[in-house]
Amino acid sequence: MSIYPAILKTKYLAAKALGMYKIDVYDEDINNYTEEFLKKYKGLLRKTEKAPDQDAPVVLFYSVLQLSYSMHIEAIVGRIFERLGFRVVILTSYYVKLLSDCIFRQIYGFCDILYIQDFLEYYPSKEAQEVITSLNKATCFDEIKHLRYRHTSVGLHALASFDGKLPTDGLQGCEEVMKKISDLLRQSCRYVDAMDKVLNLLKPVKVISVEKGDVTNCEIFYESIYRGIDYIQWCSCHESDAIIEKRYNTLNYRAHPFSISDETWAEVLKDNNEHSDIVLNSFKTGYLDGDWFRYKKLAVGKKAVDRDHLINRLGLNPNKKIAIIFSHILNDANFFYGDDLFVGGFSEWLVKTVQAASQNEEVNWLIKLHPANVYRRTYVNDTGEYGEIEAIKNTLGEVPSNIKIIPPDIDINPYSFFMITDYGITVRGTIGAELPCFGIPVLTAGTGRYSGKGFTIDSETAEEYLGKVANIHTIKPLSDAQRMLALKHAYLFFKERPAKYDTAMQDVYPYPQGHPLYRDIDIIDKDIFNNQQLVNIARFIAFSKDEDYLASRRY
Repeated sequence: MSIYPAILKTKYLAAKALGMYKIDVYDEDINNYTEEFLKKYKGLLRKTEKAPDQDAPVVLFYSVLQLSYSMHIEAIVGRIFERLGFRVVILTSYYVKLLSDCIFRQIYGFCDILYIQDFLEYYPSKEAQEVITSLNKATCFDEIKHLRYRHTSVGLHALASFDGKLPTDGLQGCEEVMKKISDLLRQSCRYVDAMDKVLNLLKPVKVISVEKGDVTNCEIFYESIYRGIDYIQWCSCHESDAIIEKRYNTLNYRAHPFSISDETWAEVLKDNNEHSDIVLNSFKTGYLDGDWFRYKKLAVGKKAVDRDHLINRLGLNPNKKIAIIFSHILNDANFFYGDDLFVGGFSEWLVKTVQAASQNEEVNWLIKLHPANVYRRTYVNDTGEYGEIEAIKNTLGEVPSNIKIIPPDIDINPYSFFMITDYGITVRGTIGAELPCFGIPVLTAGTGRYSGKGFTIDSETAEEYLGKVANIHTIKPLSDAQRMLALKHAYLFFKERPAKYDTAMQDVYPYPQGHPLYRDIDIIDKDIFNNQQLVNIARFIAFSKDEDYLASRRY
């Protein structure tokens, strides 16, 4: 057996002792938190129960997100799984060890806890090295995207995980970028081999994780689904006190977790229920009350303004229609949800869209930088220029004069922009599900979320899409039939897909953003492991074959 895991563990412990990890800043808070949590919920969580049968089917939680909230969700659902007759194993990382030990081991009493670093080898296998060599010979992004090791699309996810600005004009002269992508690819290959060991050892029937897209997360996803293991991704959503769950296999692996399956969509098309008031009121109250994606604070403390105020403040021509490019965070879920029209991902899409927009003087053009920029930059301590602006300037020299930038921290409520825009543009952002509910056409540049459902303006090629951008002023508002489709979809996504747990516990935010205890839970049901909402969430994973969790169903 390789001695690398032992070396890695020693390196981690030494670095931790020297205070080289940011988490050390929060060690005292975490230790105090554990004691206080156990005191507050004394006798509630660590009840003596029968030890799980070692021969029972294994449910594996891959938990590496450094956030107390996510670990509580996983631990509580894990305890319910034990009651359903499963053996629960936690796979986590040394780099979140203090927090994971506090929550999984000390608070909830889990004993089956493994660390991924114990399965890592330092040197990639011979087969992996061949893949790395192929990367170094690549001449374009497309070649990188098609690189695989075992079952994992290591090339695509190395690109997606690159935290810099991918060049929009090819790979020539990009040695530094290619070096970083090569390092990510190498790491991904090592994780593929590690996950292979884990899955062979445990032989789980279910794998559950909050992520499946970036390097160190995508590997267990691919290696699971290609073994026929039931893989469920859960994630936070627009509603407080709720999560979204989606089941994956080799047929739907590129689907976004917020997407609606074809089966679910076909069912809802059969009914004649009118959801307009519910959906539109949900948008209005969610944004104006600041509850829309509350954990990201997208709308908290922002004021609603009318059309005249916004036009005057932004210096827009009141006689022209308004088109808004809703930009993506350039390295967030880039490439791996659906198919992109632009091989260079979000960066190339944004630059090419801006180029086309610069030639169209018929409308007011706005680029609305994603408000989650503020949330994400808190965690990486980034204070430089926003990546979207940097990408435009790197290629075009400057932002075209006919395009105005809306910063992510603007004090105007996002809902106000719904009221002024005539056209929306995105790759696959949430806006494509929102604006059509108001009859506003949205141009898309990628699939994987809601494309092809009849209420967005989709394109088959980049050229077709850019032609629509250049002539966007000729596009008519959506028909009543298209708007009704959008409302049906929005009802499914915004009201049916969230798995609420508000009768069991509530989200709280006791610490500032960036702190591992920033988002936490407050337990309100003293019989939490029998709470019907949480039991339903666990039963969906354990016994259902449905792709989408739907709130109206009992599992």
